[in-house]
Amino acid sequence: MRLISERPRTSFLSFVKPGPGRAAEETGLRAMLGFASYYGDHMVLQKEPAGAVVWGYGEPGAALESPEASCERAVIRRYREICRILLQPGQKIHAKLQQNIFTPRFGTSKISWRHLGPSGTWTTVLDPMDRGGPYALTAGQGSENLRLRDIYFGDVWLCSGQSNMAMTVLQITNASQELAAAARYPYVRVFAAAPARSDVELEDLERIDLPWSIPTAENLGHGNFTYFSAVCWLLGRYLYEALRYPVGLVEAAWGGTPIEAWSSRRALWACGLPERGELSTYHRQSPDDSFARLRWHQTADLGVVPNARMPGTFMAVAMDLCDERSPYGRIHPRDKQNVAHRLHLGARAVAYGEKGLVFQGPYPTRAVLEVSRGLGLLNLTYSQELVCRRRDTRAFEVCCSSQPSPCGWLPALVVAVESRTVTLALAGCGTLVLGLRYAWAEWPCEYESCALYNTQGLPAPPFLVDALPAGETPGRSETAGGRELLLLPGSWFSRGI
Repeated sequence: MRLISERPRTSFLSFVKPGPGRAAEETGLRAMLGFASYYGDHMVLQKEPAGAVVWGYGEPGAALESPEASCERAVIRRYREICRILLQPGQKIHAKLQQNIFTPRFGTSKISWRHLGPSGTWTTVLDPMDRGGPYALTAGQGSENLRLRDIYFGDVWLCSGQSNMAMTVLQITNASQELAAAARYPYVRVFAAAPARSDVELEDLERIDLPWSIPTAENLGHGNFTYFSAVCWLLGRYLYEALRYPVGLVEAAWGGTPIEAWSSRRALWACGLPERGELSTYHRQSPDDSFARLRWHQTADLGVVPNARMPGTFMAVAMDLCDERSPYGRIHPRDKQNVAHRLHLGARAVAYGEKGLVFQGPYPTRAVLEVSRGLGLLNLTYSQELVCRRRDTRAFEVCCSSQPSPCGWLPALVVAVESRTVTLALAGCGTLVLGLRYAWAEWPCEYESCALYNTQGLPAPPFLVDALPAGETPGRSETAGGRELLLLPGSWFSRGI
């Protein structure tokens, strides 16, 4: 079976495509039929269960042909004749671009047309397709046509972010080895959008850095902070090794951009987004905790994902992958292999539902405070088997105060680590413990040397929790000797950060 959707001239193969906001008279493309800018040879379209959306531009009123699909004429009230798409070989459909907006449905497929500005746009939703290929996609208007080749169906991932996402394969650890391996993954296809500013929402891309391509050493390592994203590439490669079917990777990263720049003004207004702070430094011995607070807020102040506030979300803990000697600055560590490996575990467990796969490090589930000869000991039980790599770090801190804010944070030394338990000494704190936090620093540890990991080598994530006797509230000073403490993720302390 082959897929079709056509275009009039080979000159229209340019991947610099004018958006609907640009006057058609400026480009001479008013009467031309073509795909939107991000469709091209070698692309990956999303496989089932949803149907892939294909759209483009054309002259209103011109006939659109999709060969190799069966046709059955049907009359839709108030609109002209159209035909349904079944994607069967050897036949054609015919339809008219309309100035009206409508989506007639027939069976399991649909085709819709709409008119925007001086030039019309057409949209078709293909029937859900199983993974695999290759296919050809052809569009035709009149006697002219355009064919896109070497198209596969698989999973498409959008990789967006700032400069750490924009770091290319050329910039990372073992770059030459990673670039040399590119040729072994011809079914992991890559695409990179070019940075472009706009004061209005765009329907199509203004510019493209890298059209859909089969990976090579040249297009994966084009330069510094250009294309192709190392994290994106490695994530896709690891997923392909696990899934064994095509993966499409779309890079849209821009260093230093705030989240507001990626959002429409309408969305920002609706959310009532507060004034943002700047995070421009990352220092090994900084007394500031801006990055610690950032890590915490990334999980909606709950410490781990997915959670009730962020279902269907996975993240990679990367606080132990620091790189003080990175030629690109401390904020740009070169180890992207571990980042991508941890992300791909989360993708397999959360996005693909792989059962029994451990994709994140251990997290505390229980705390018991004991008092022995005036010394307070806090026994923490974790969700997984523990591996202690460092005990001489100031990893754990306790809040010893009658009020949650301001809090006097004191180090809690690790005195013992067993299978799933960590015992902390509360010297100087007595038995009054209001809060507990772990790895709460700009630079929590040296490379791969944080205090706690699981047996798979995944680091325990940072956390900030209330540690209160059952039934107690901050401000009450009753002791809890030998009693179990409630671990509530930052419910009091997060209000002050």
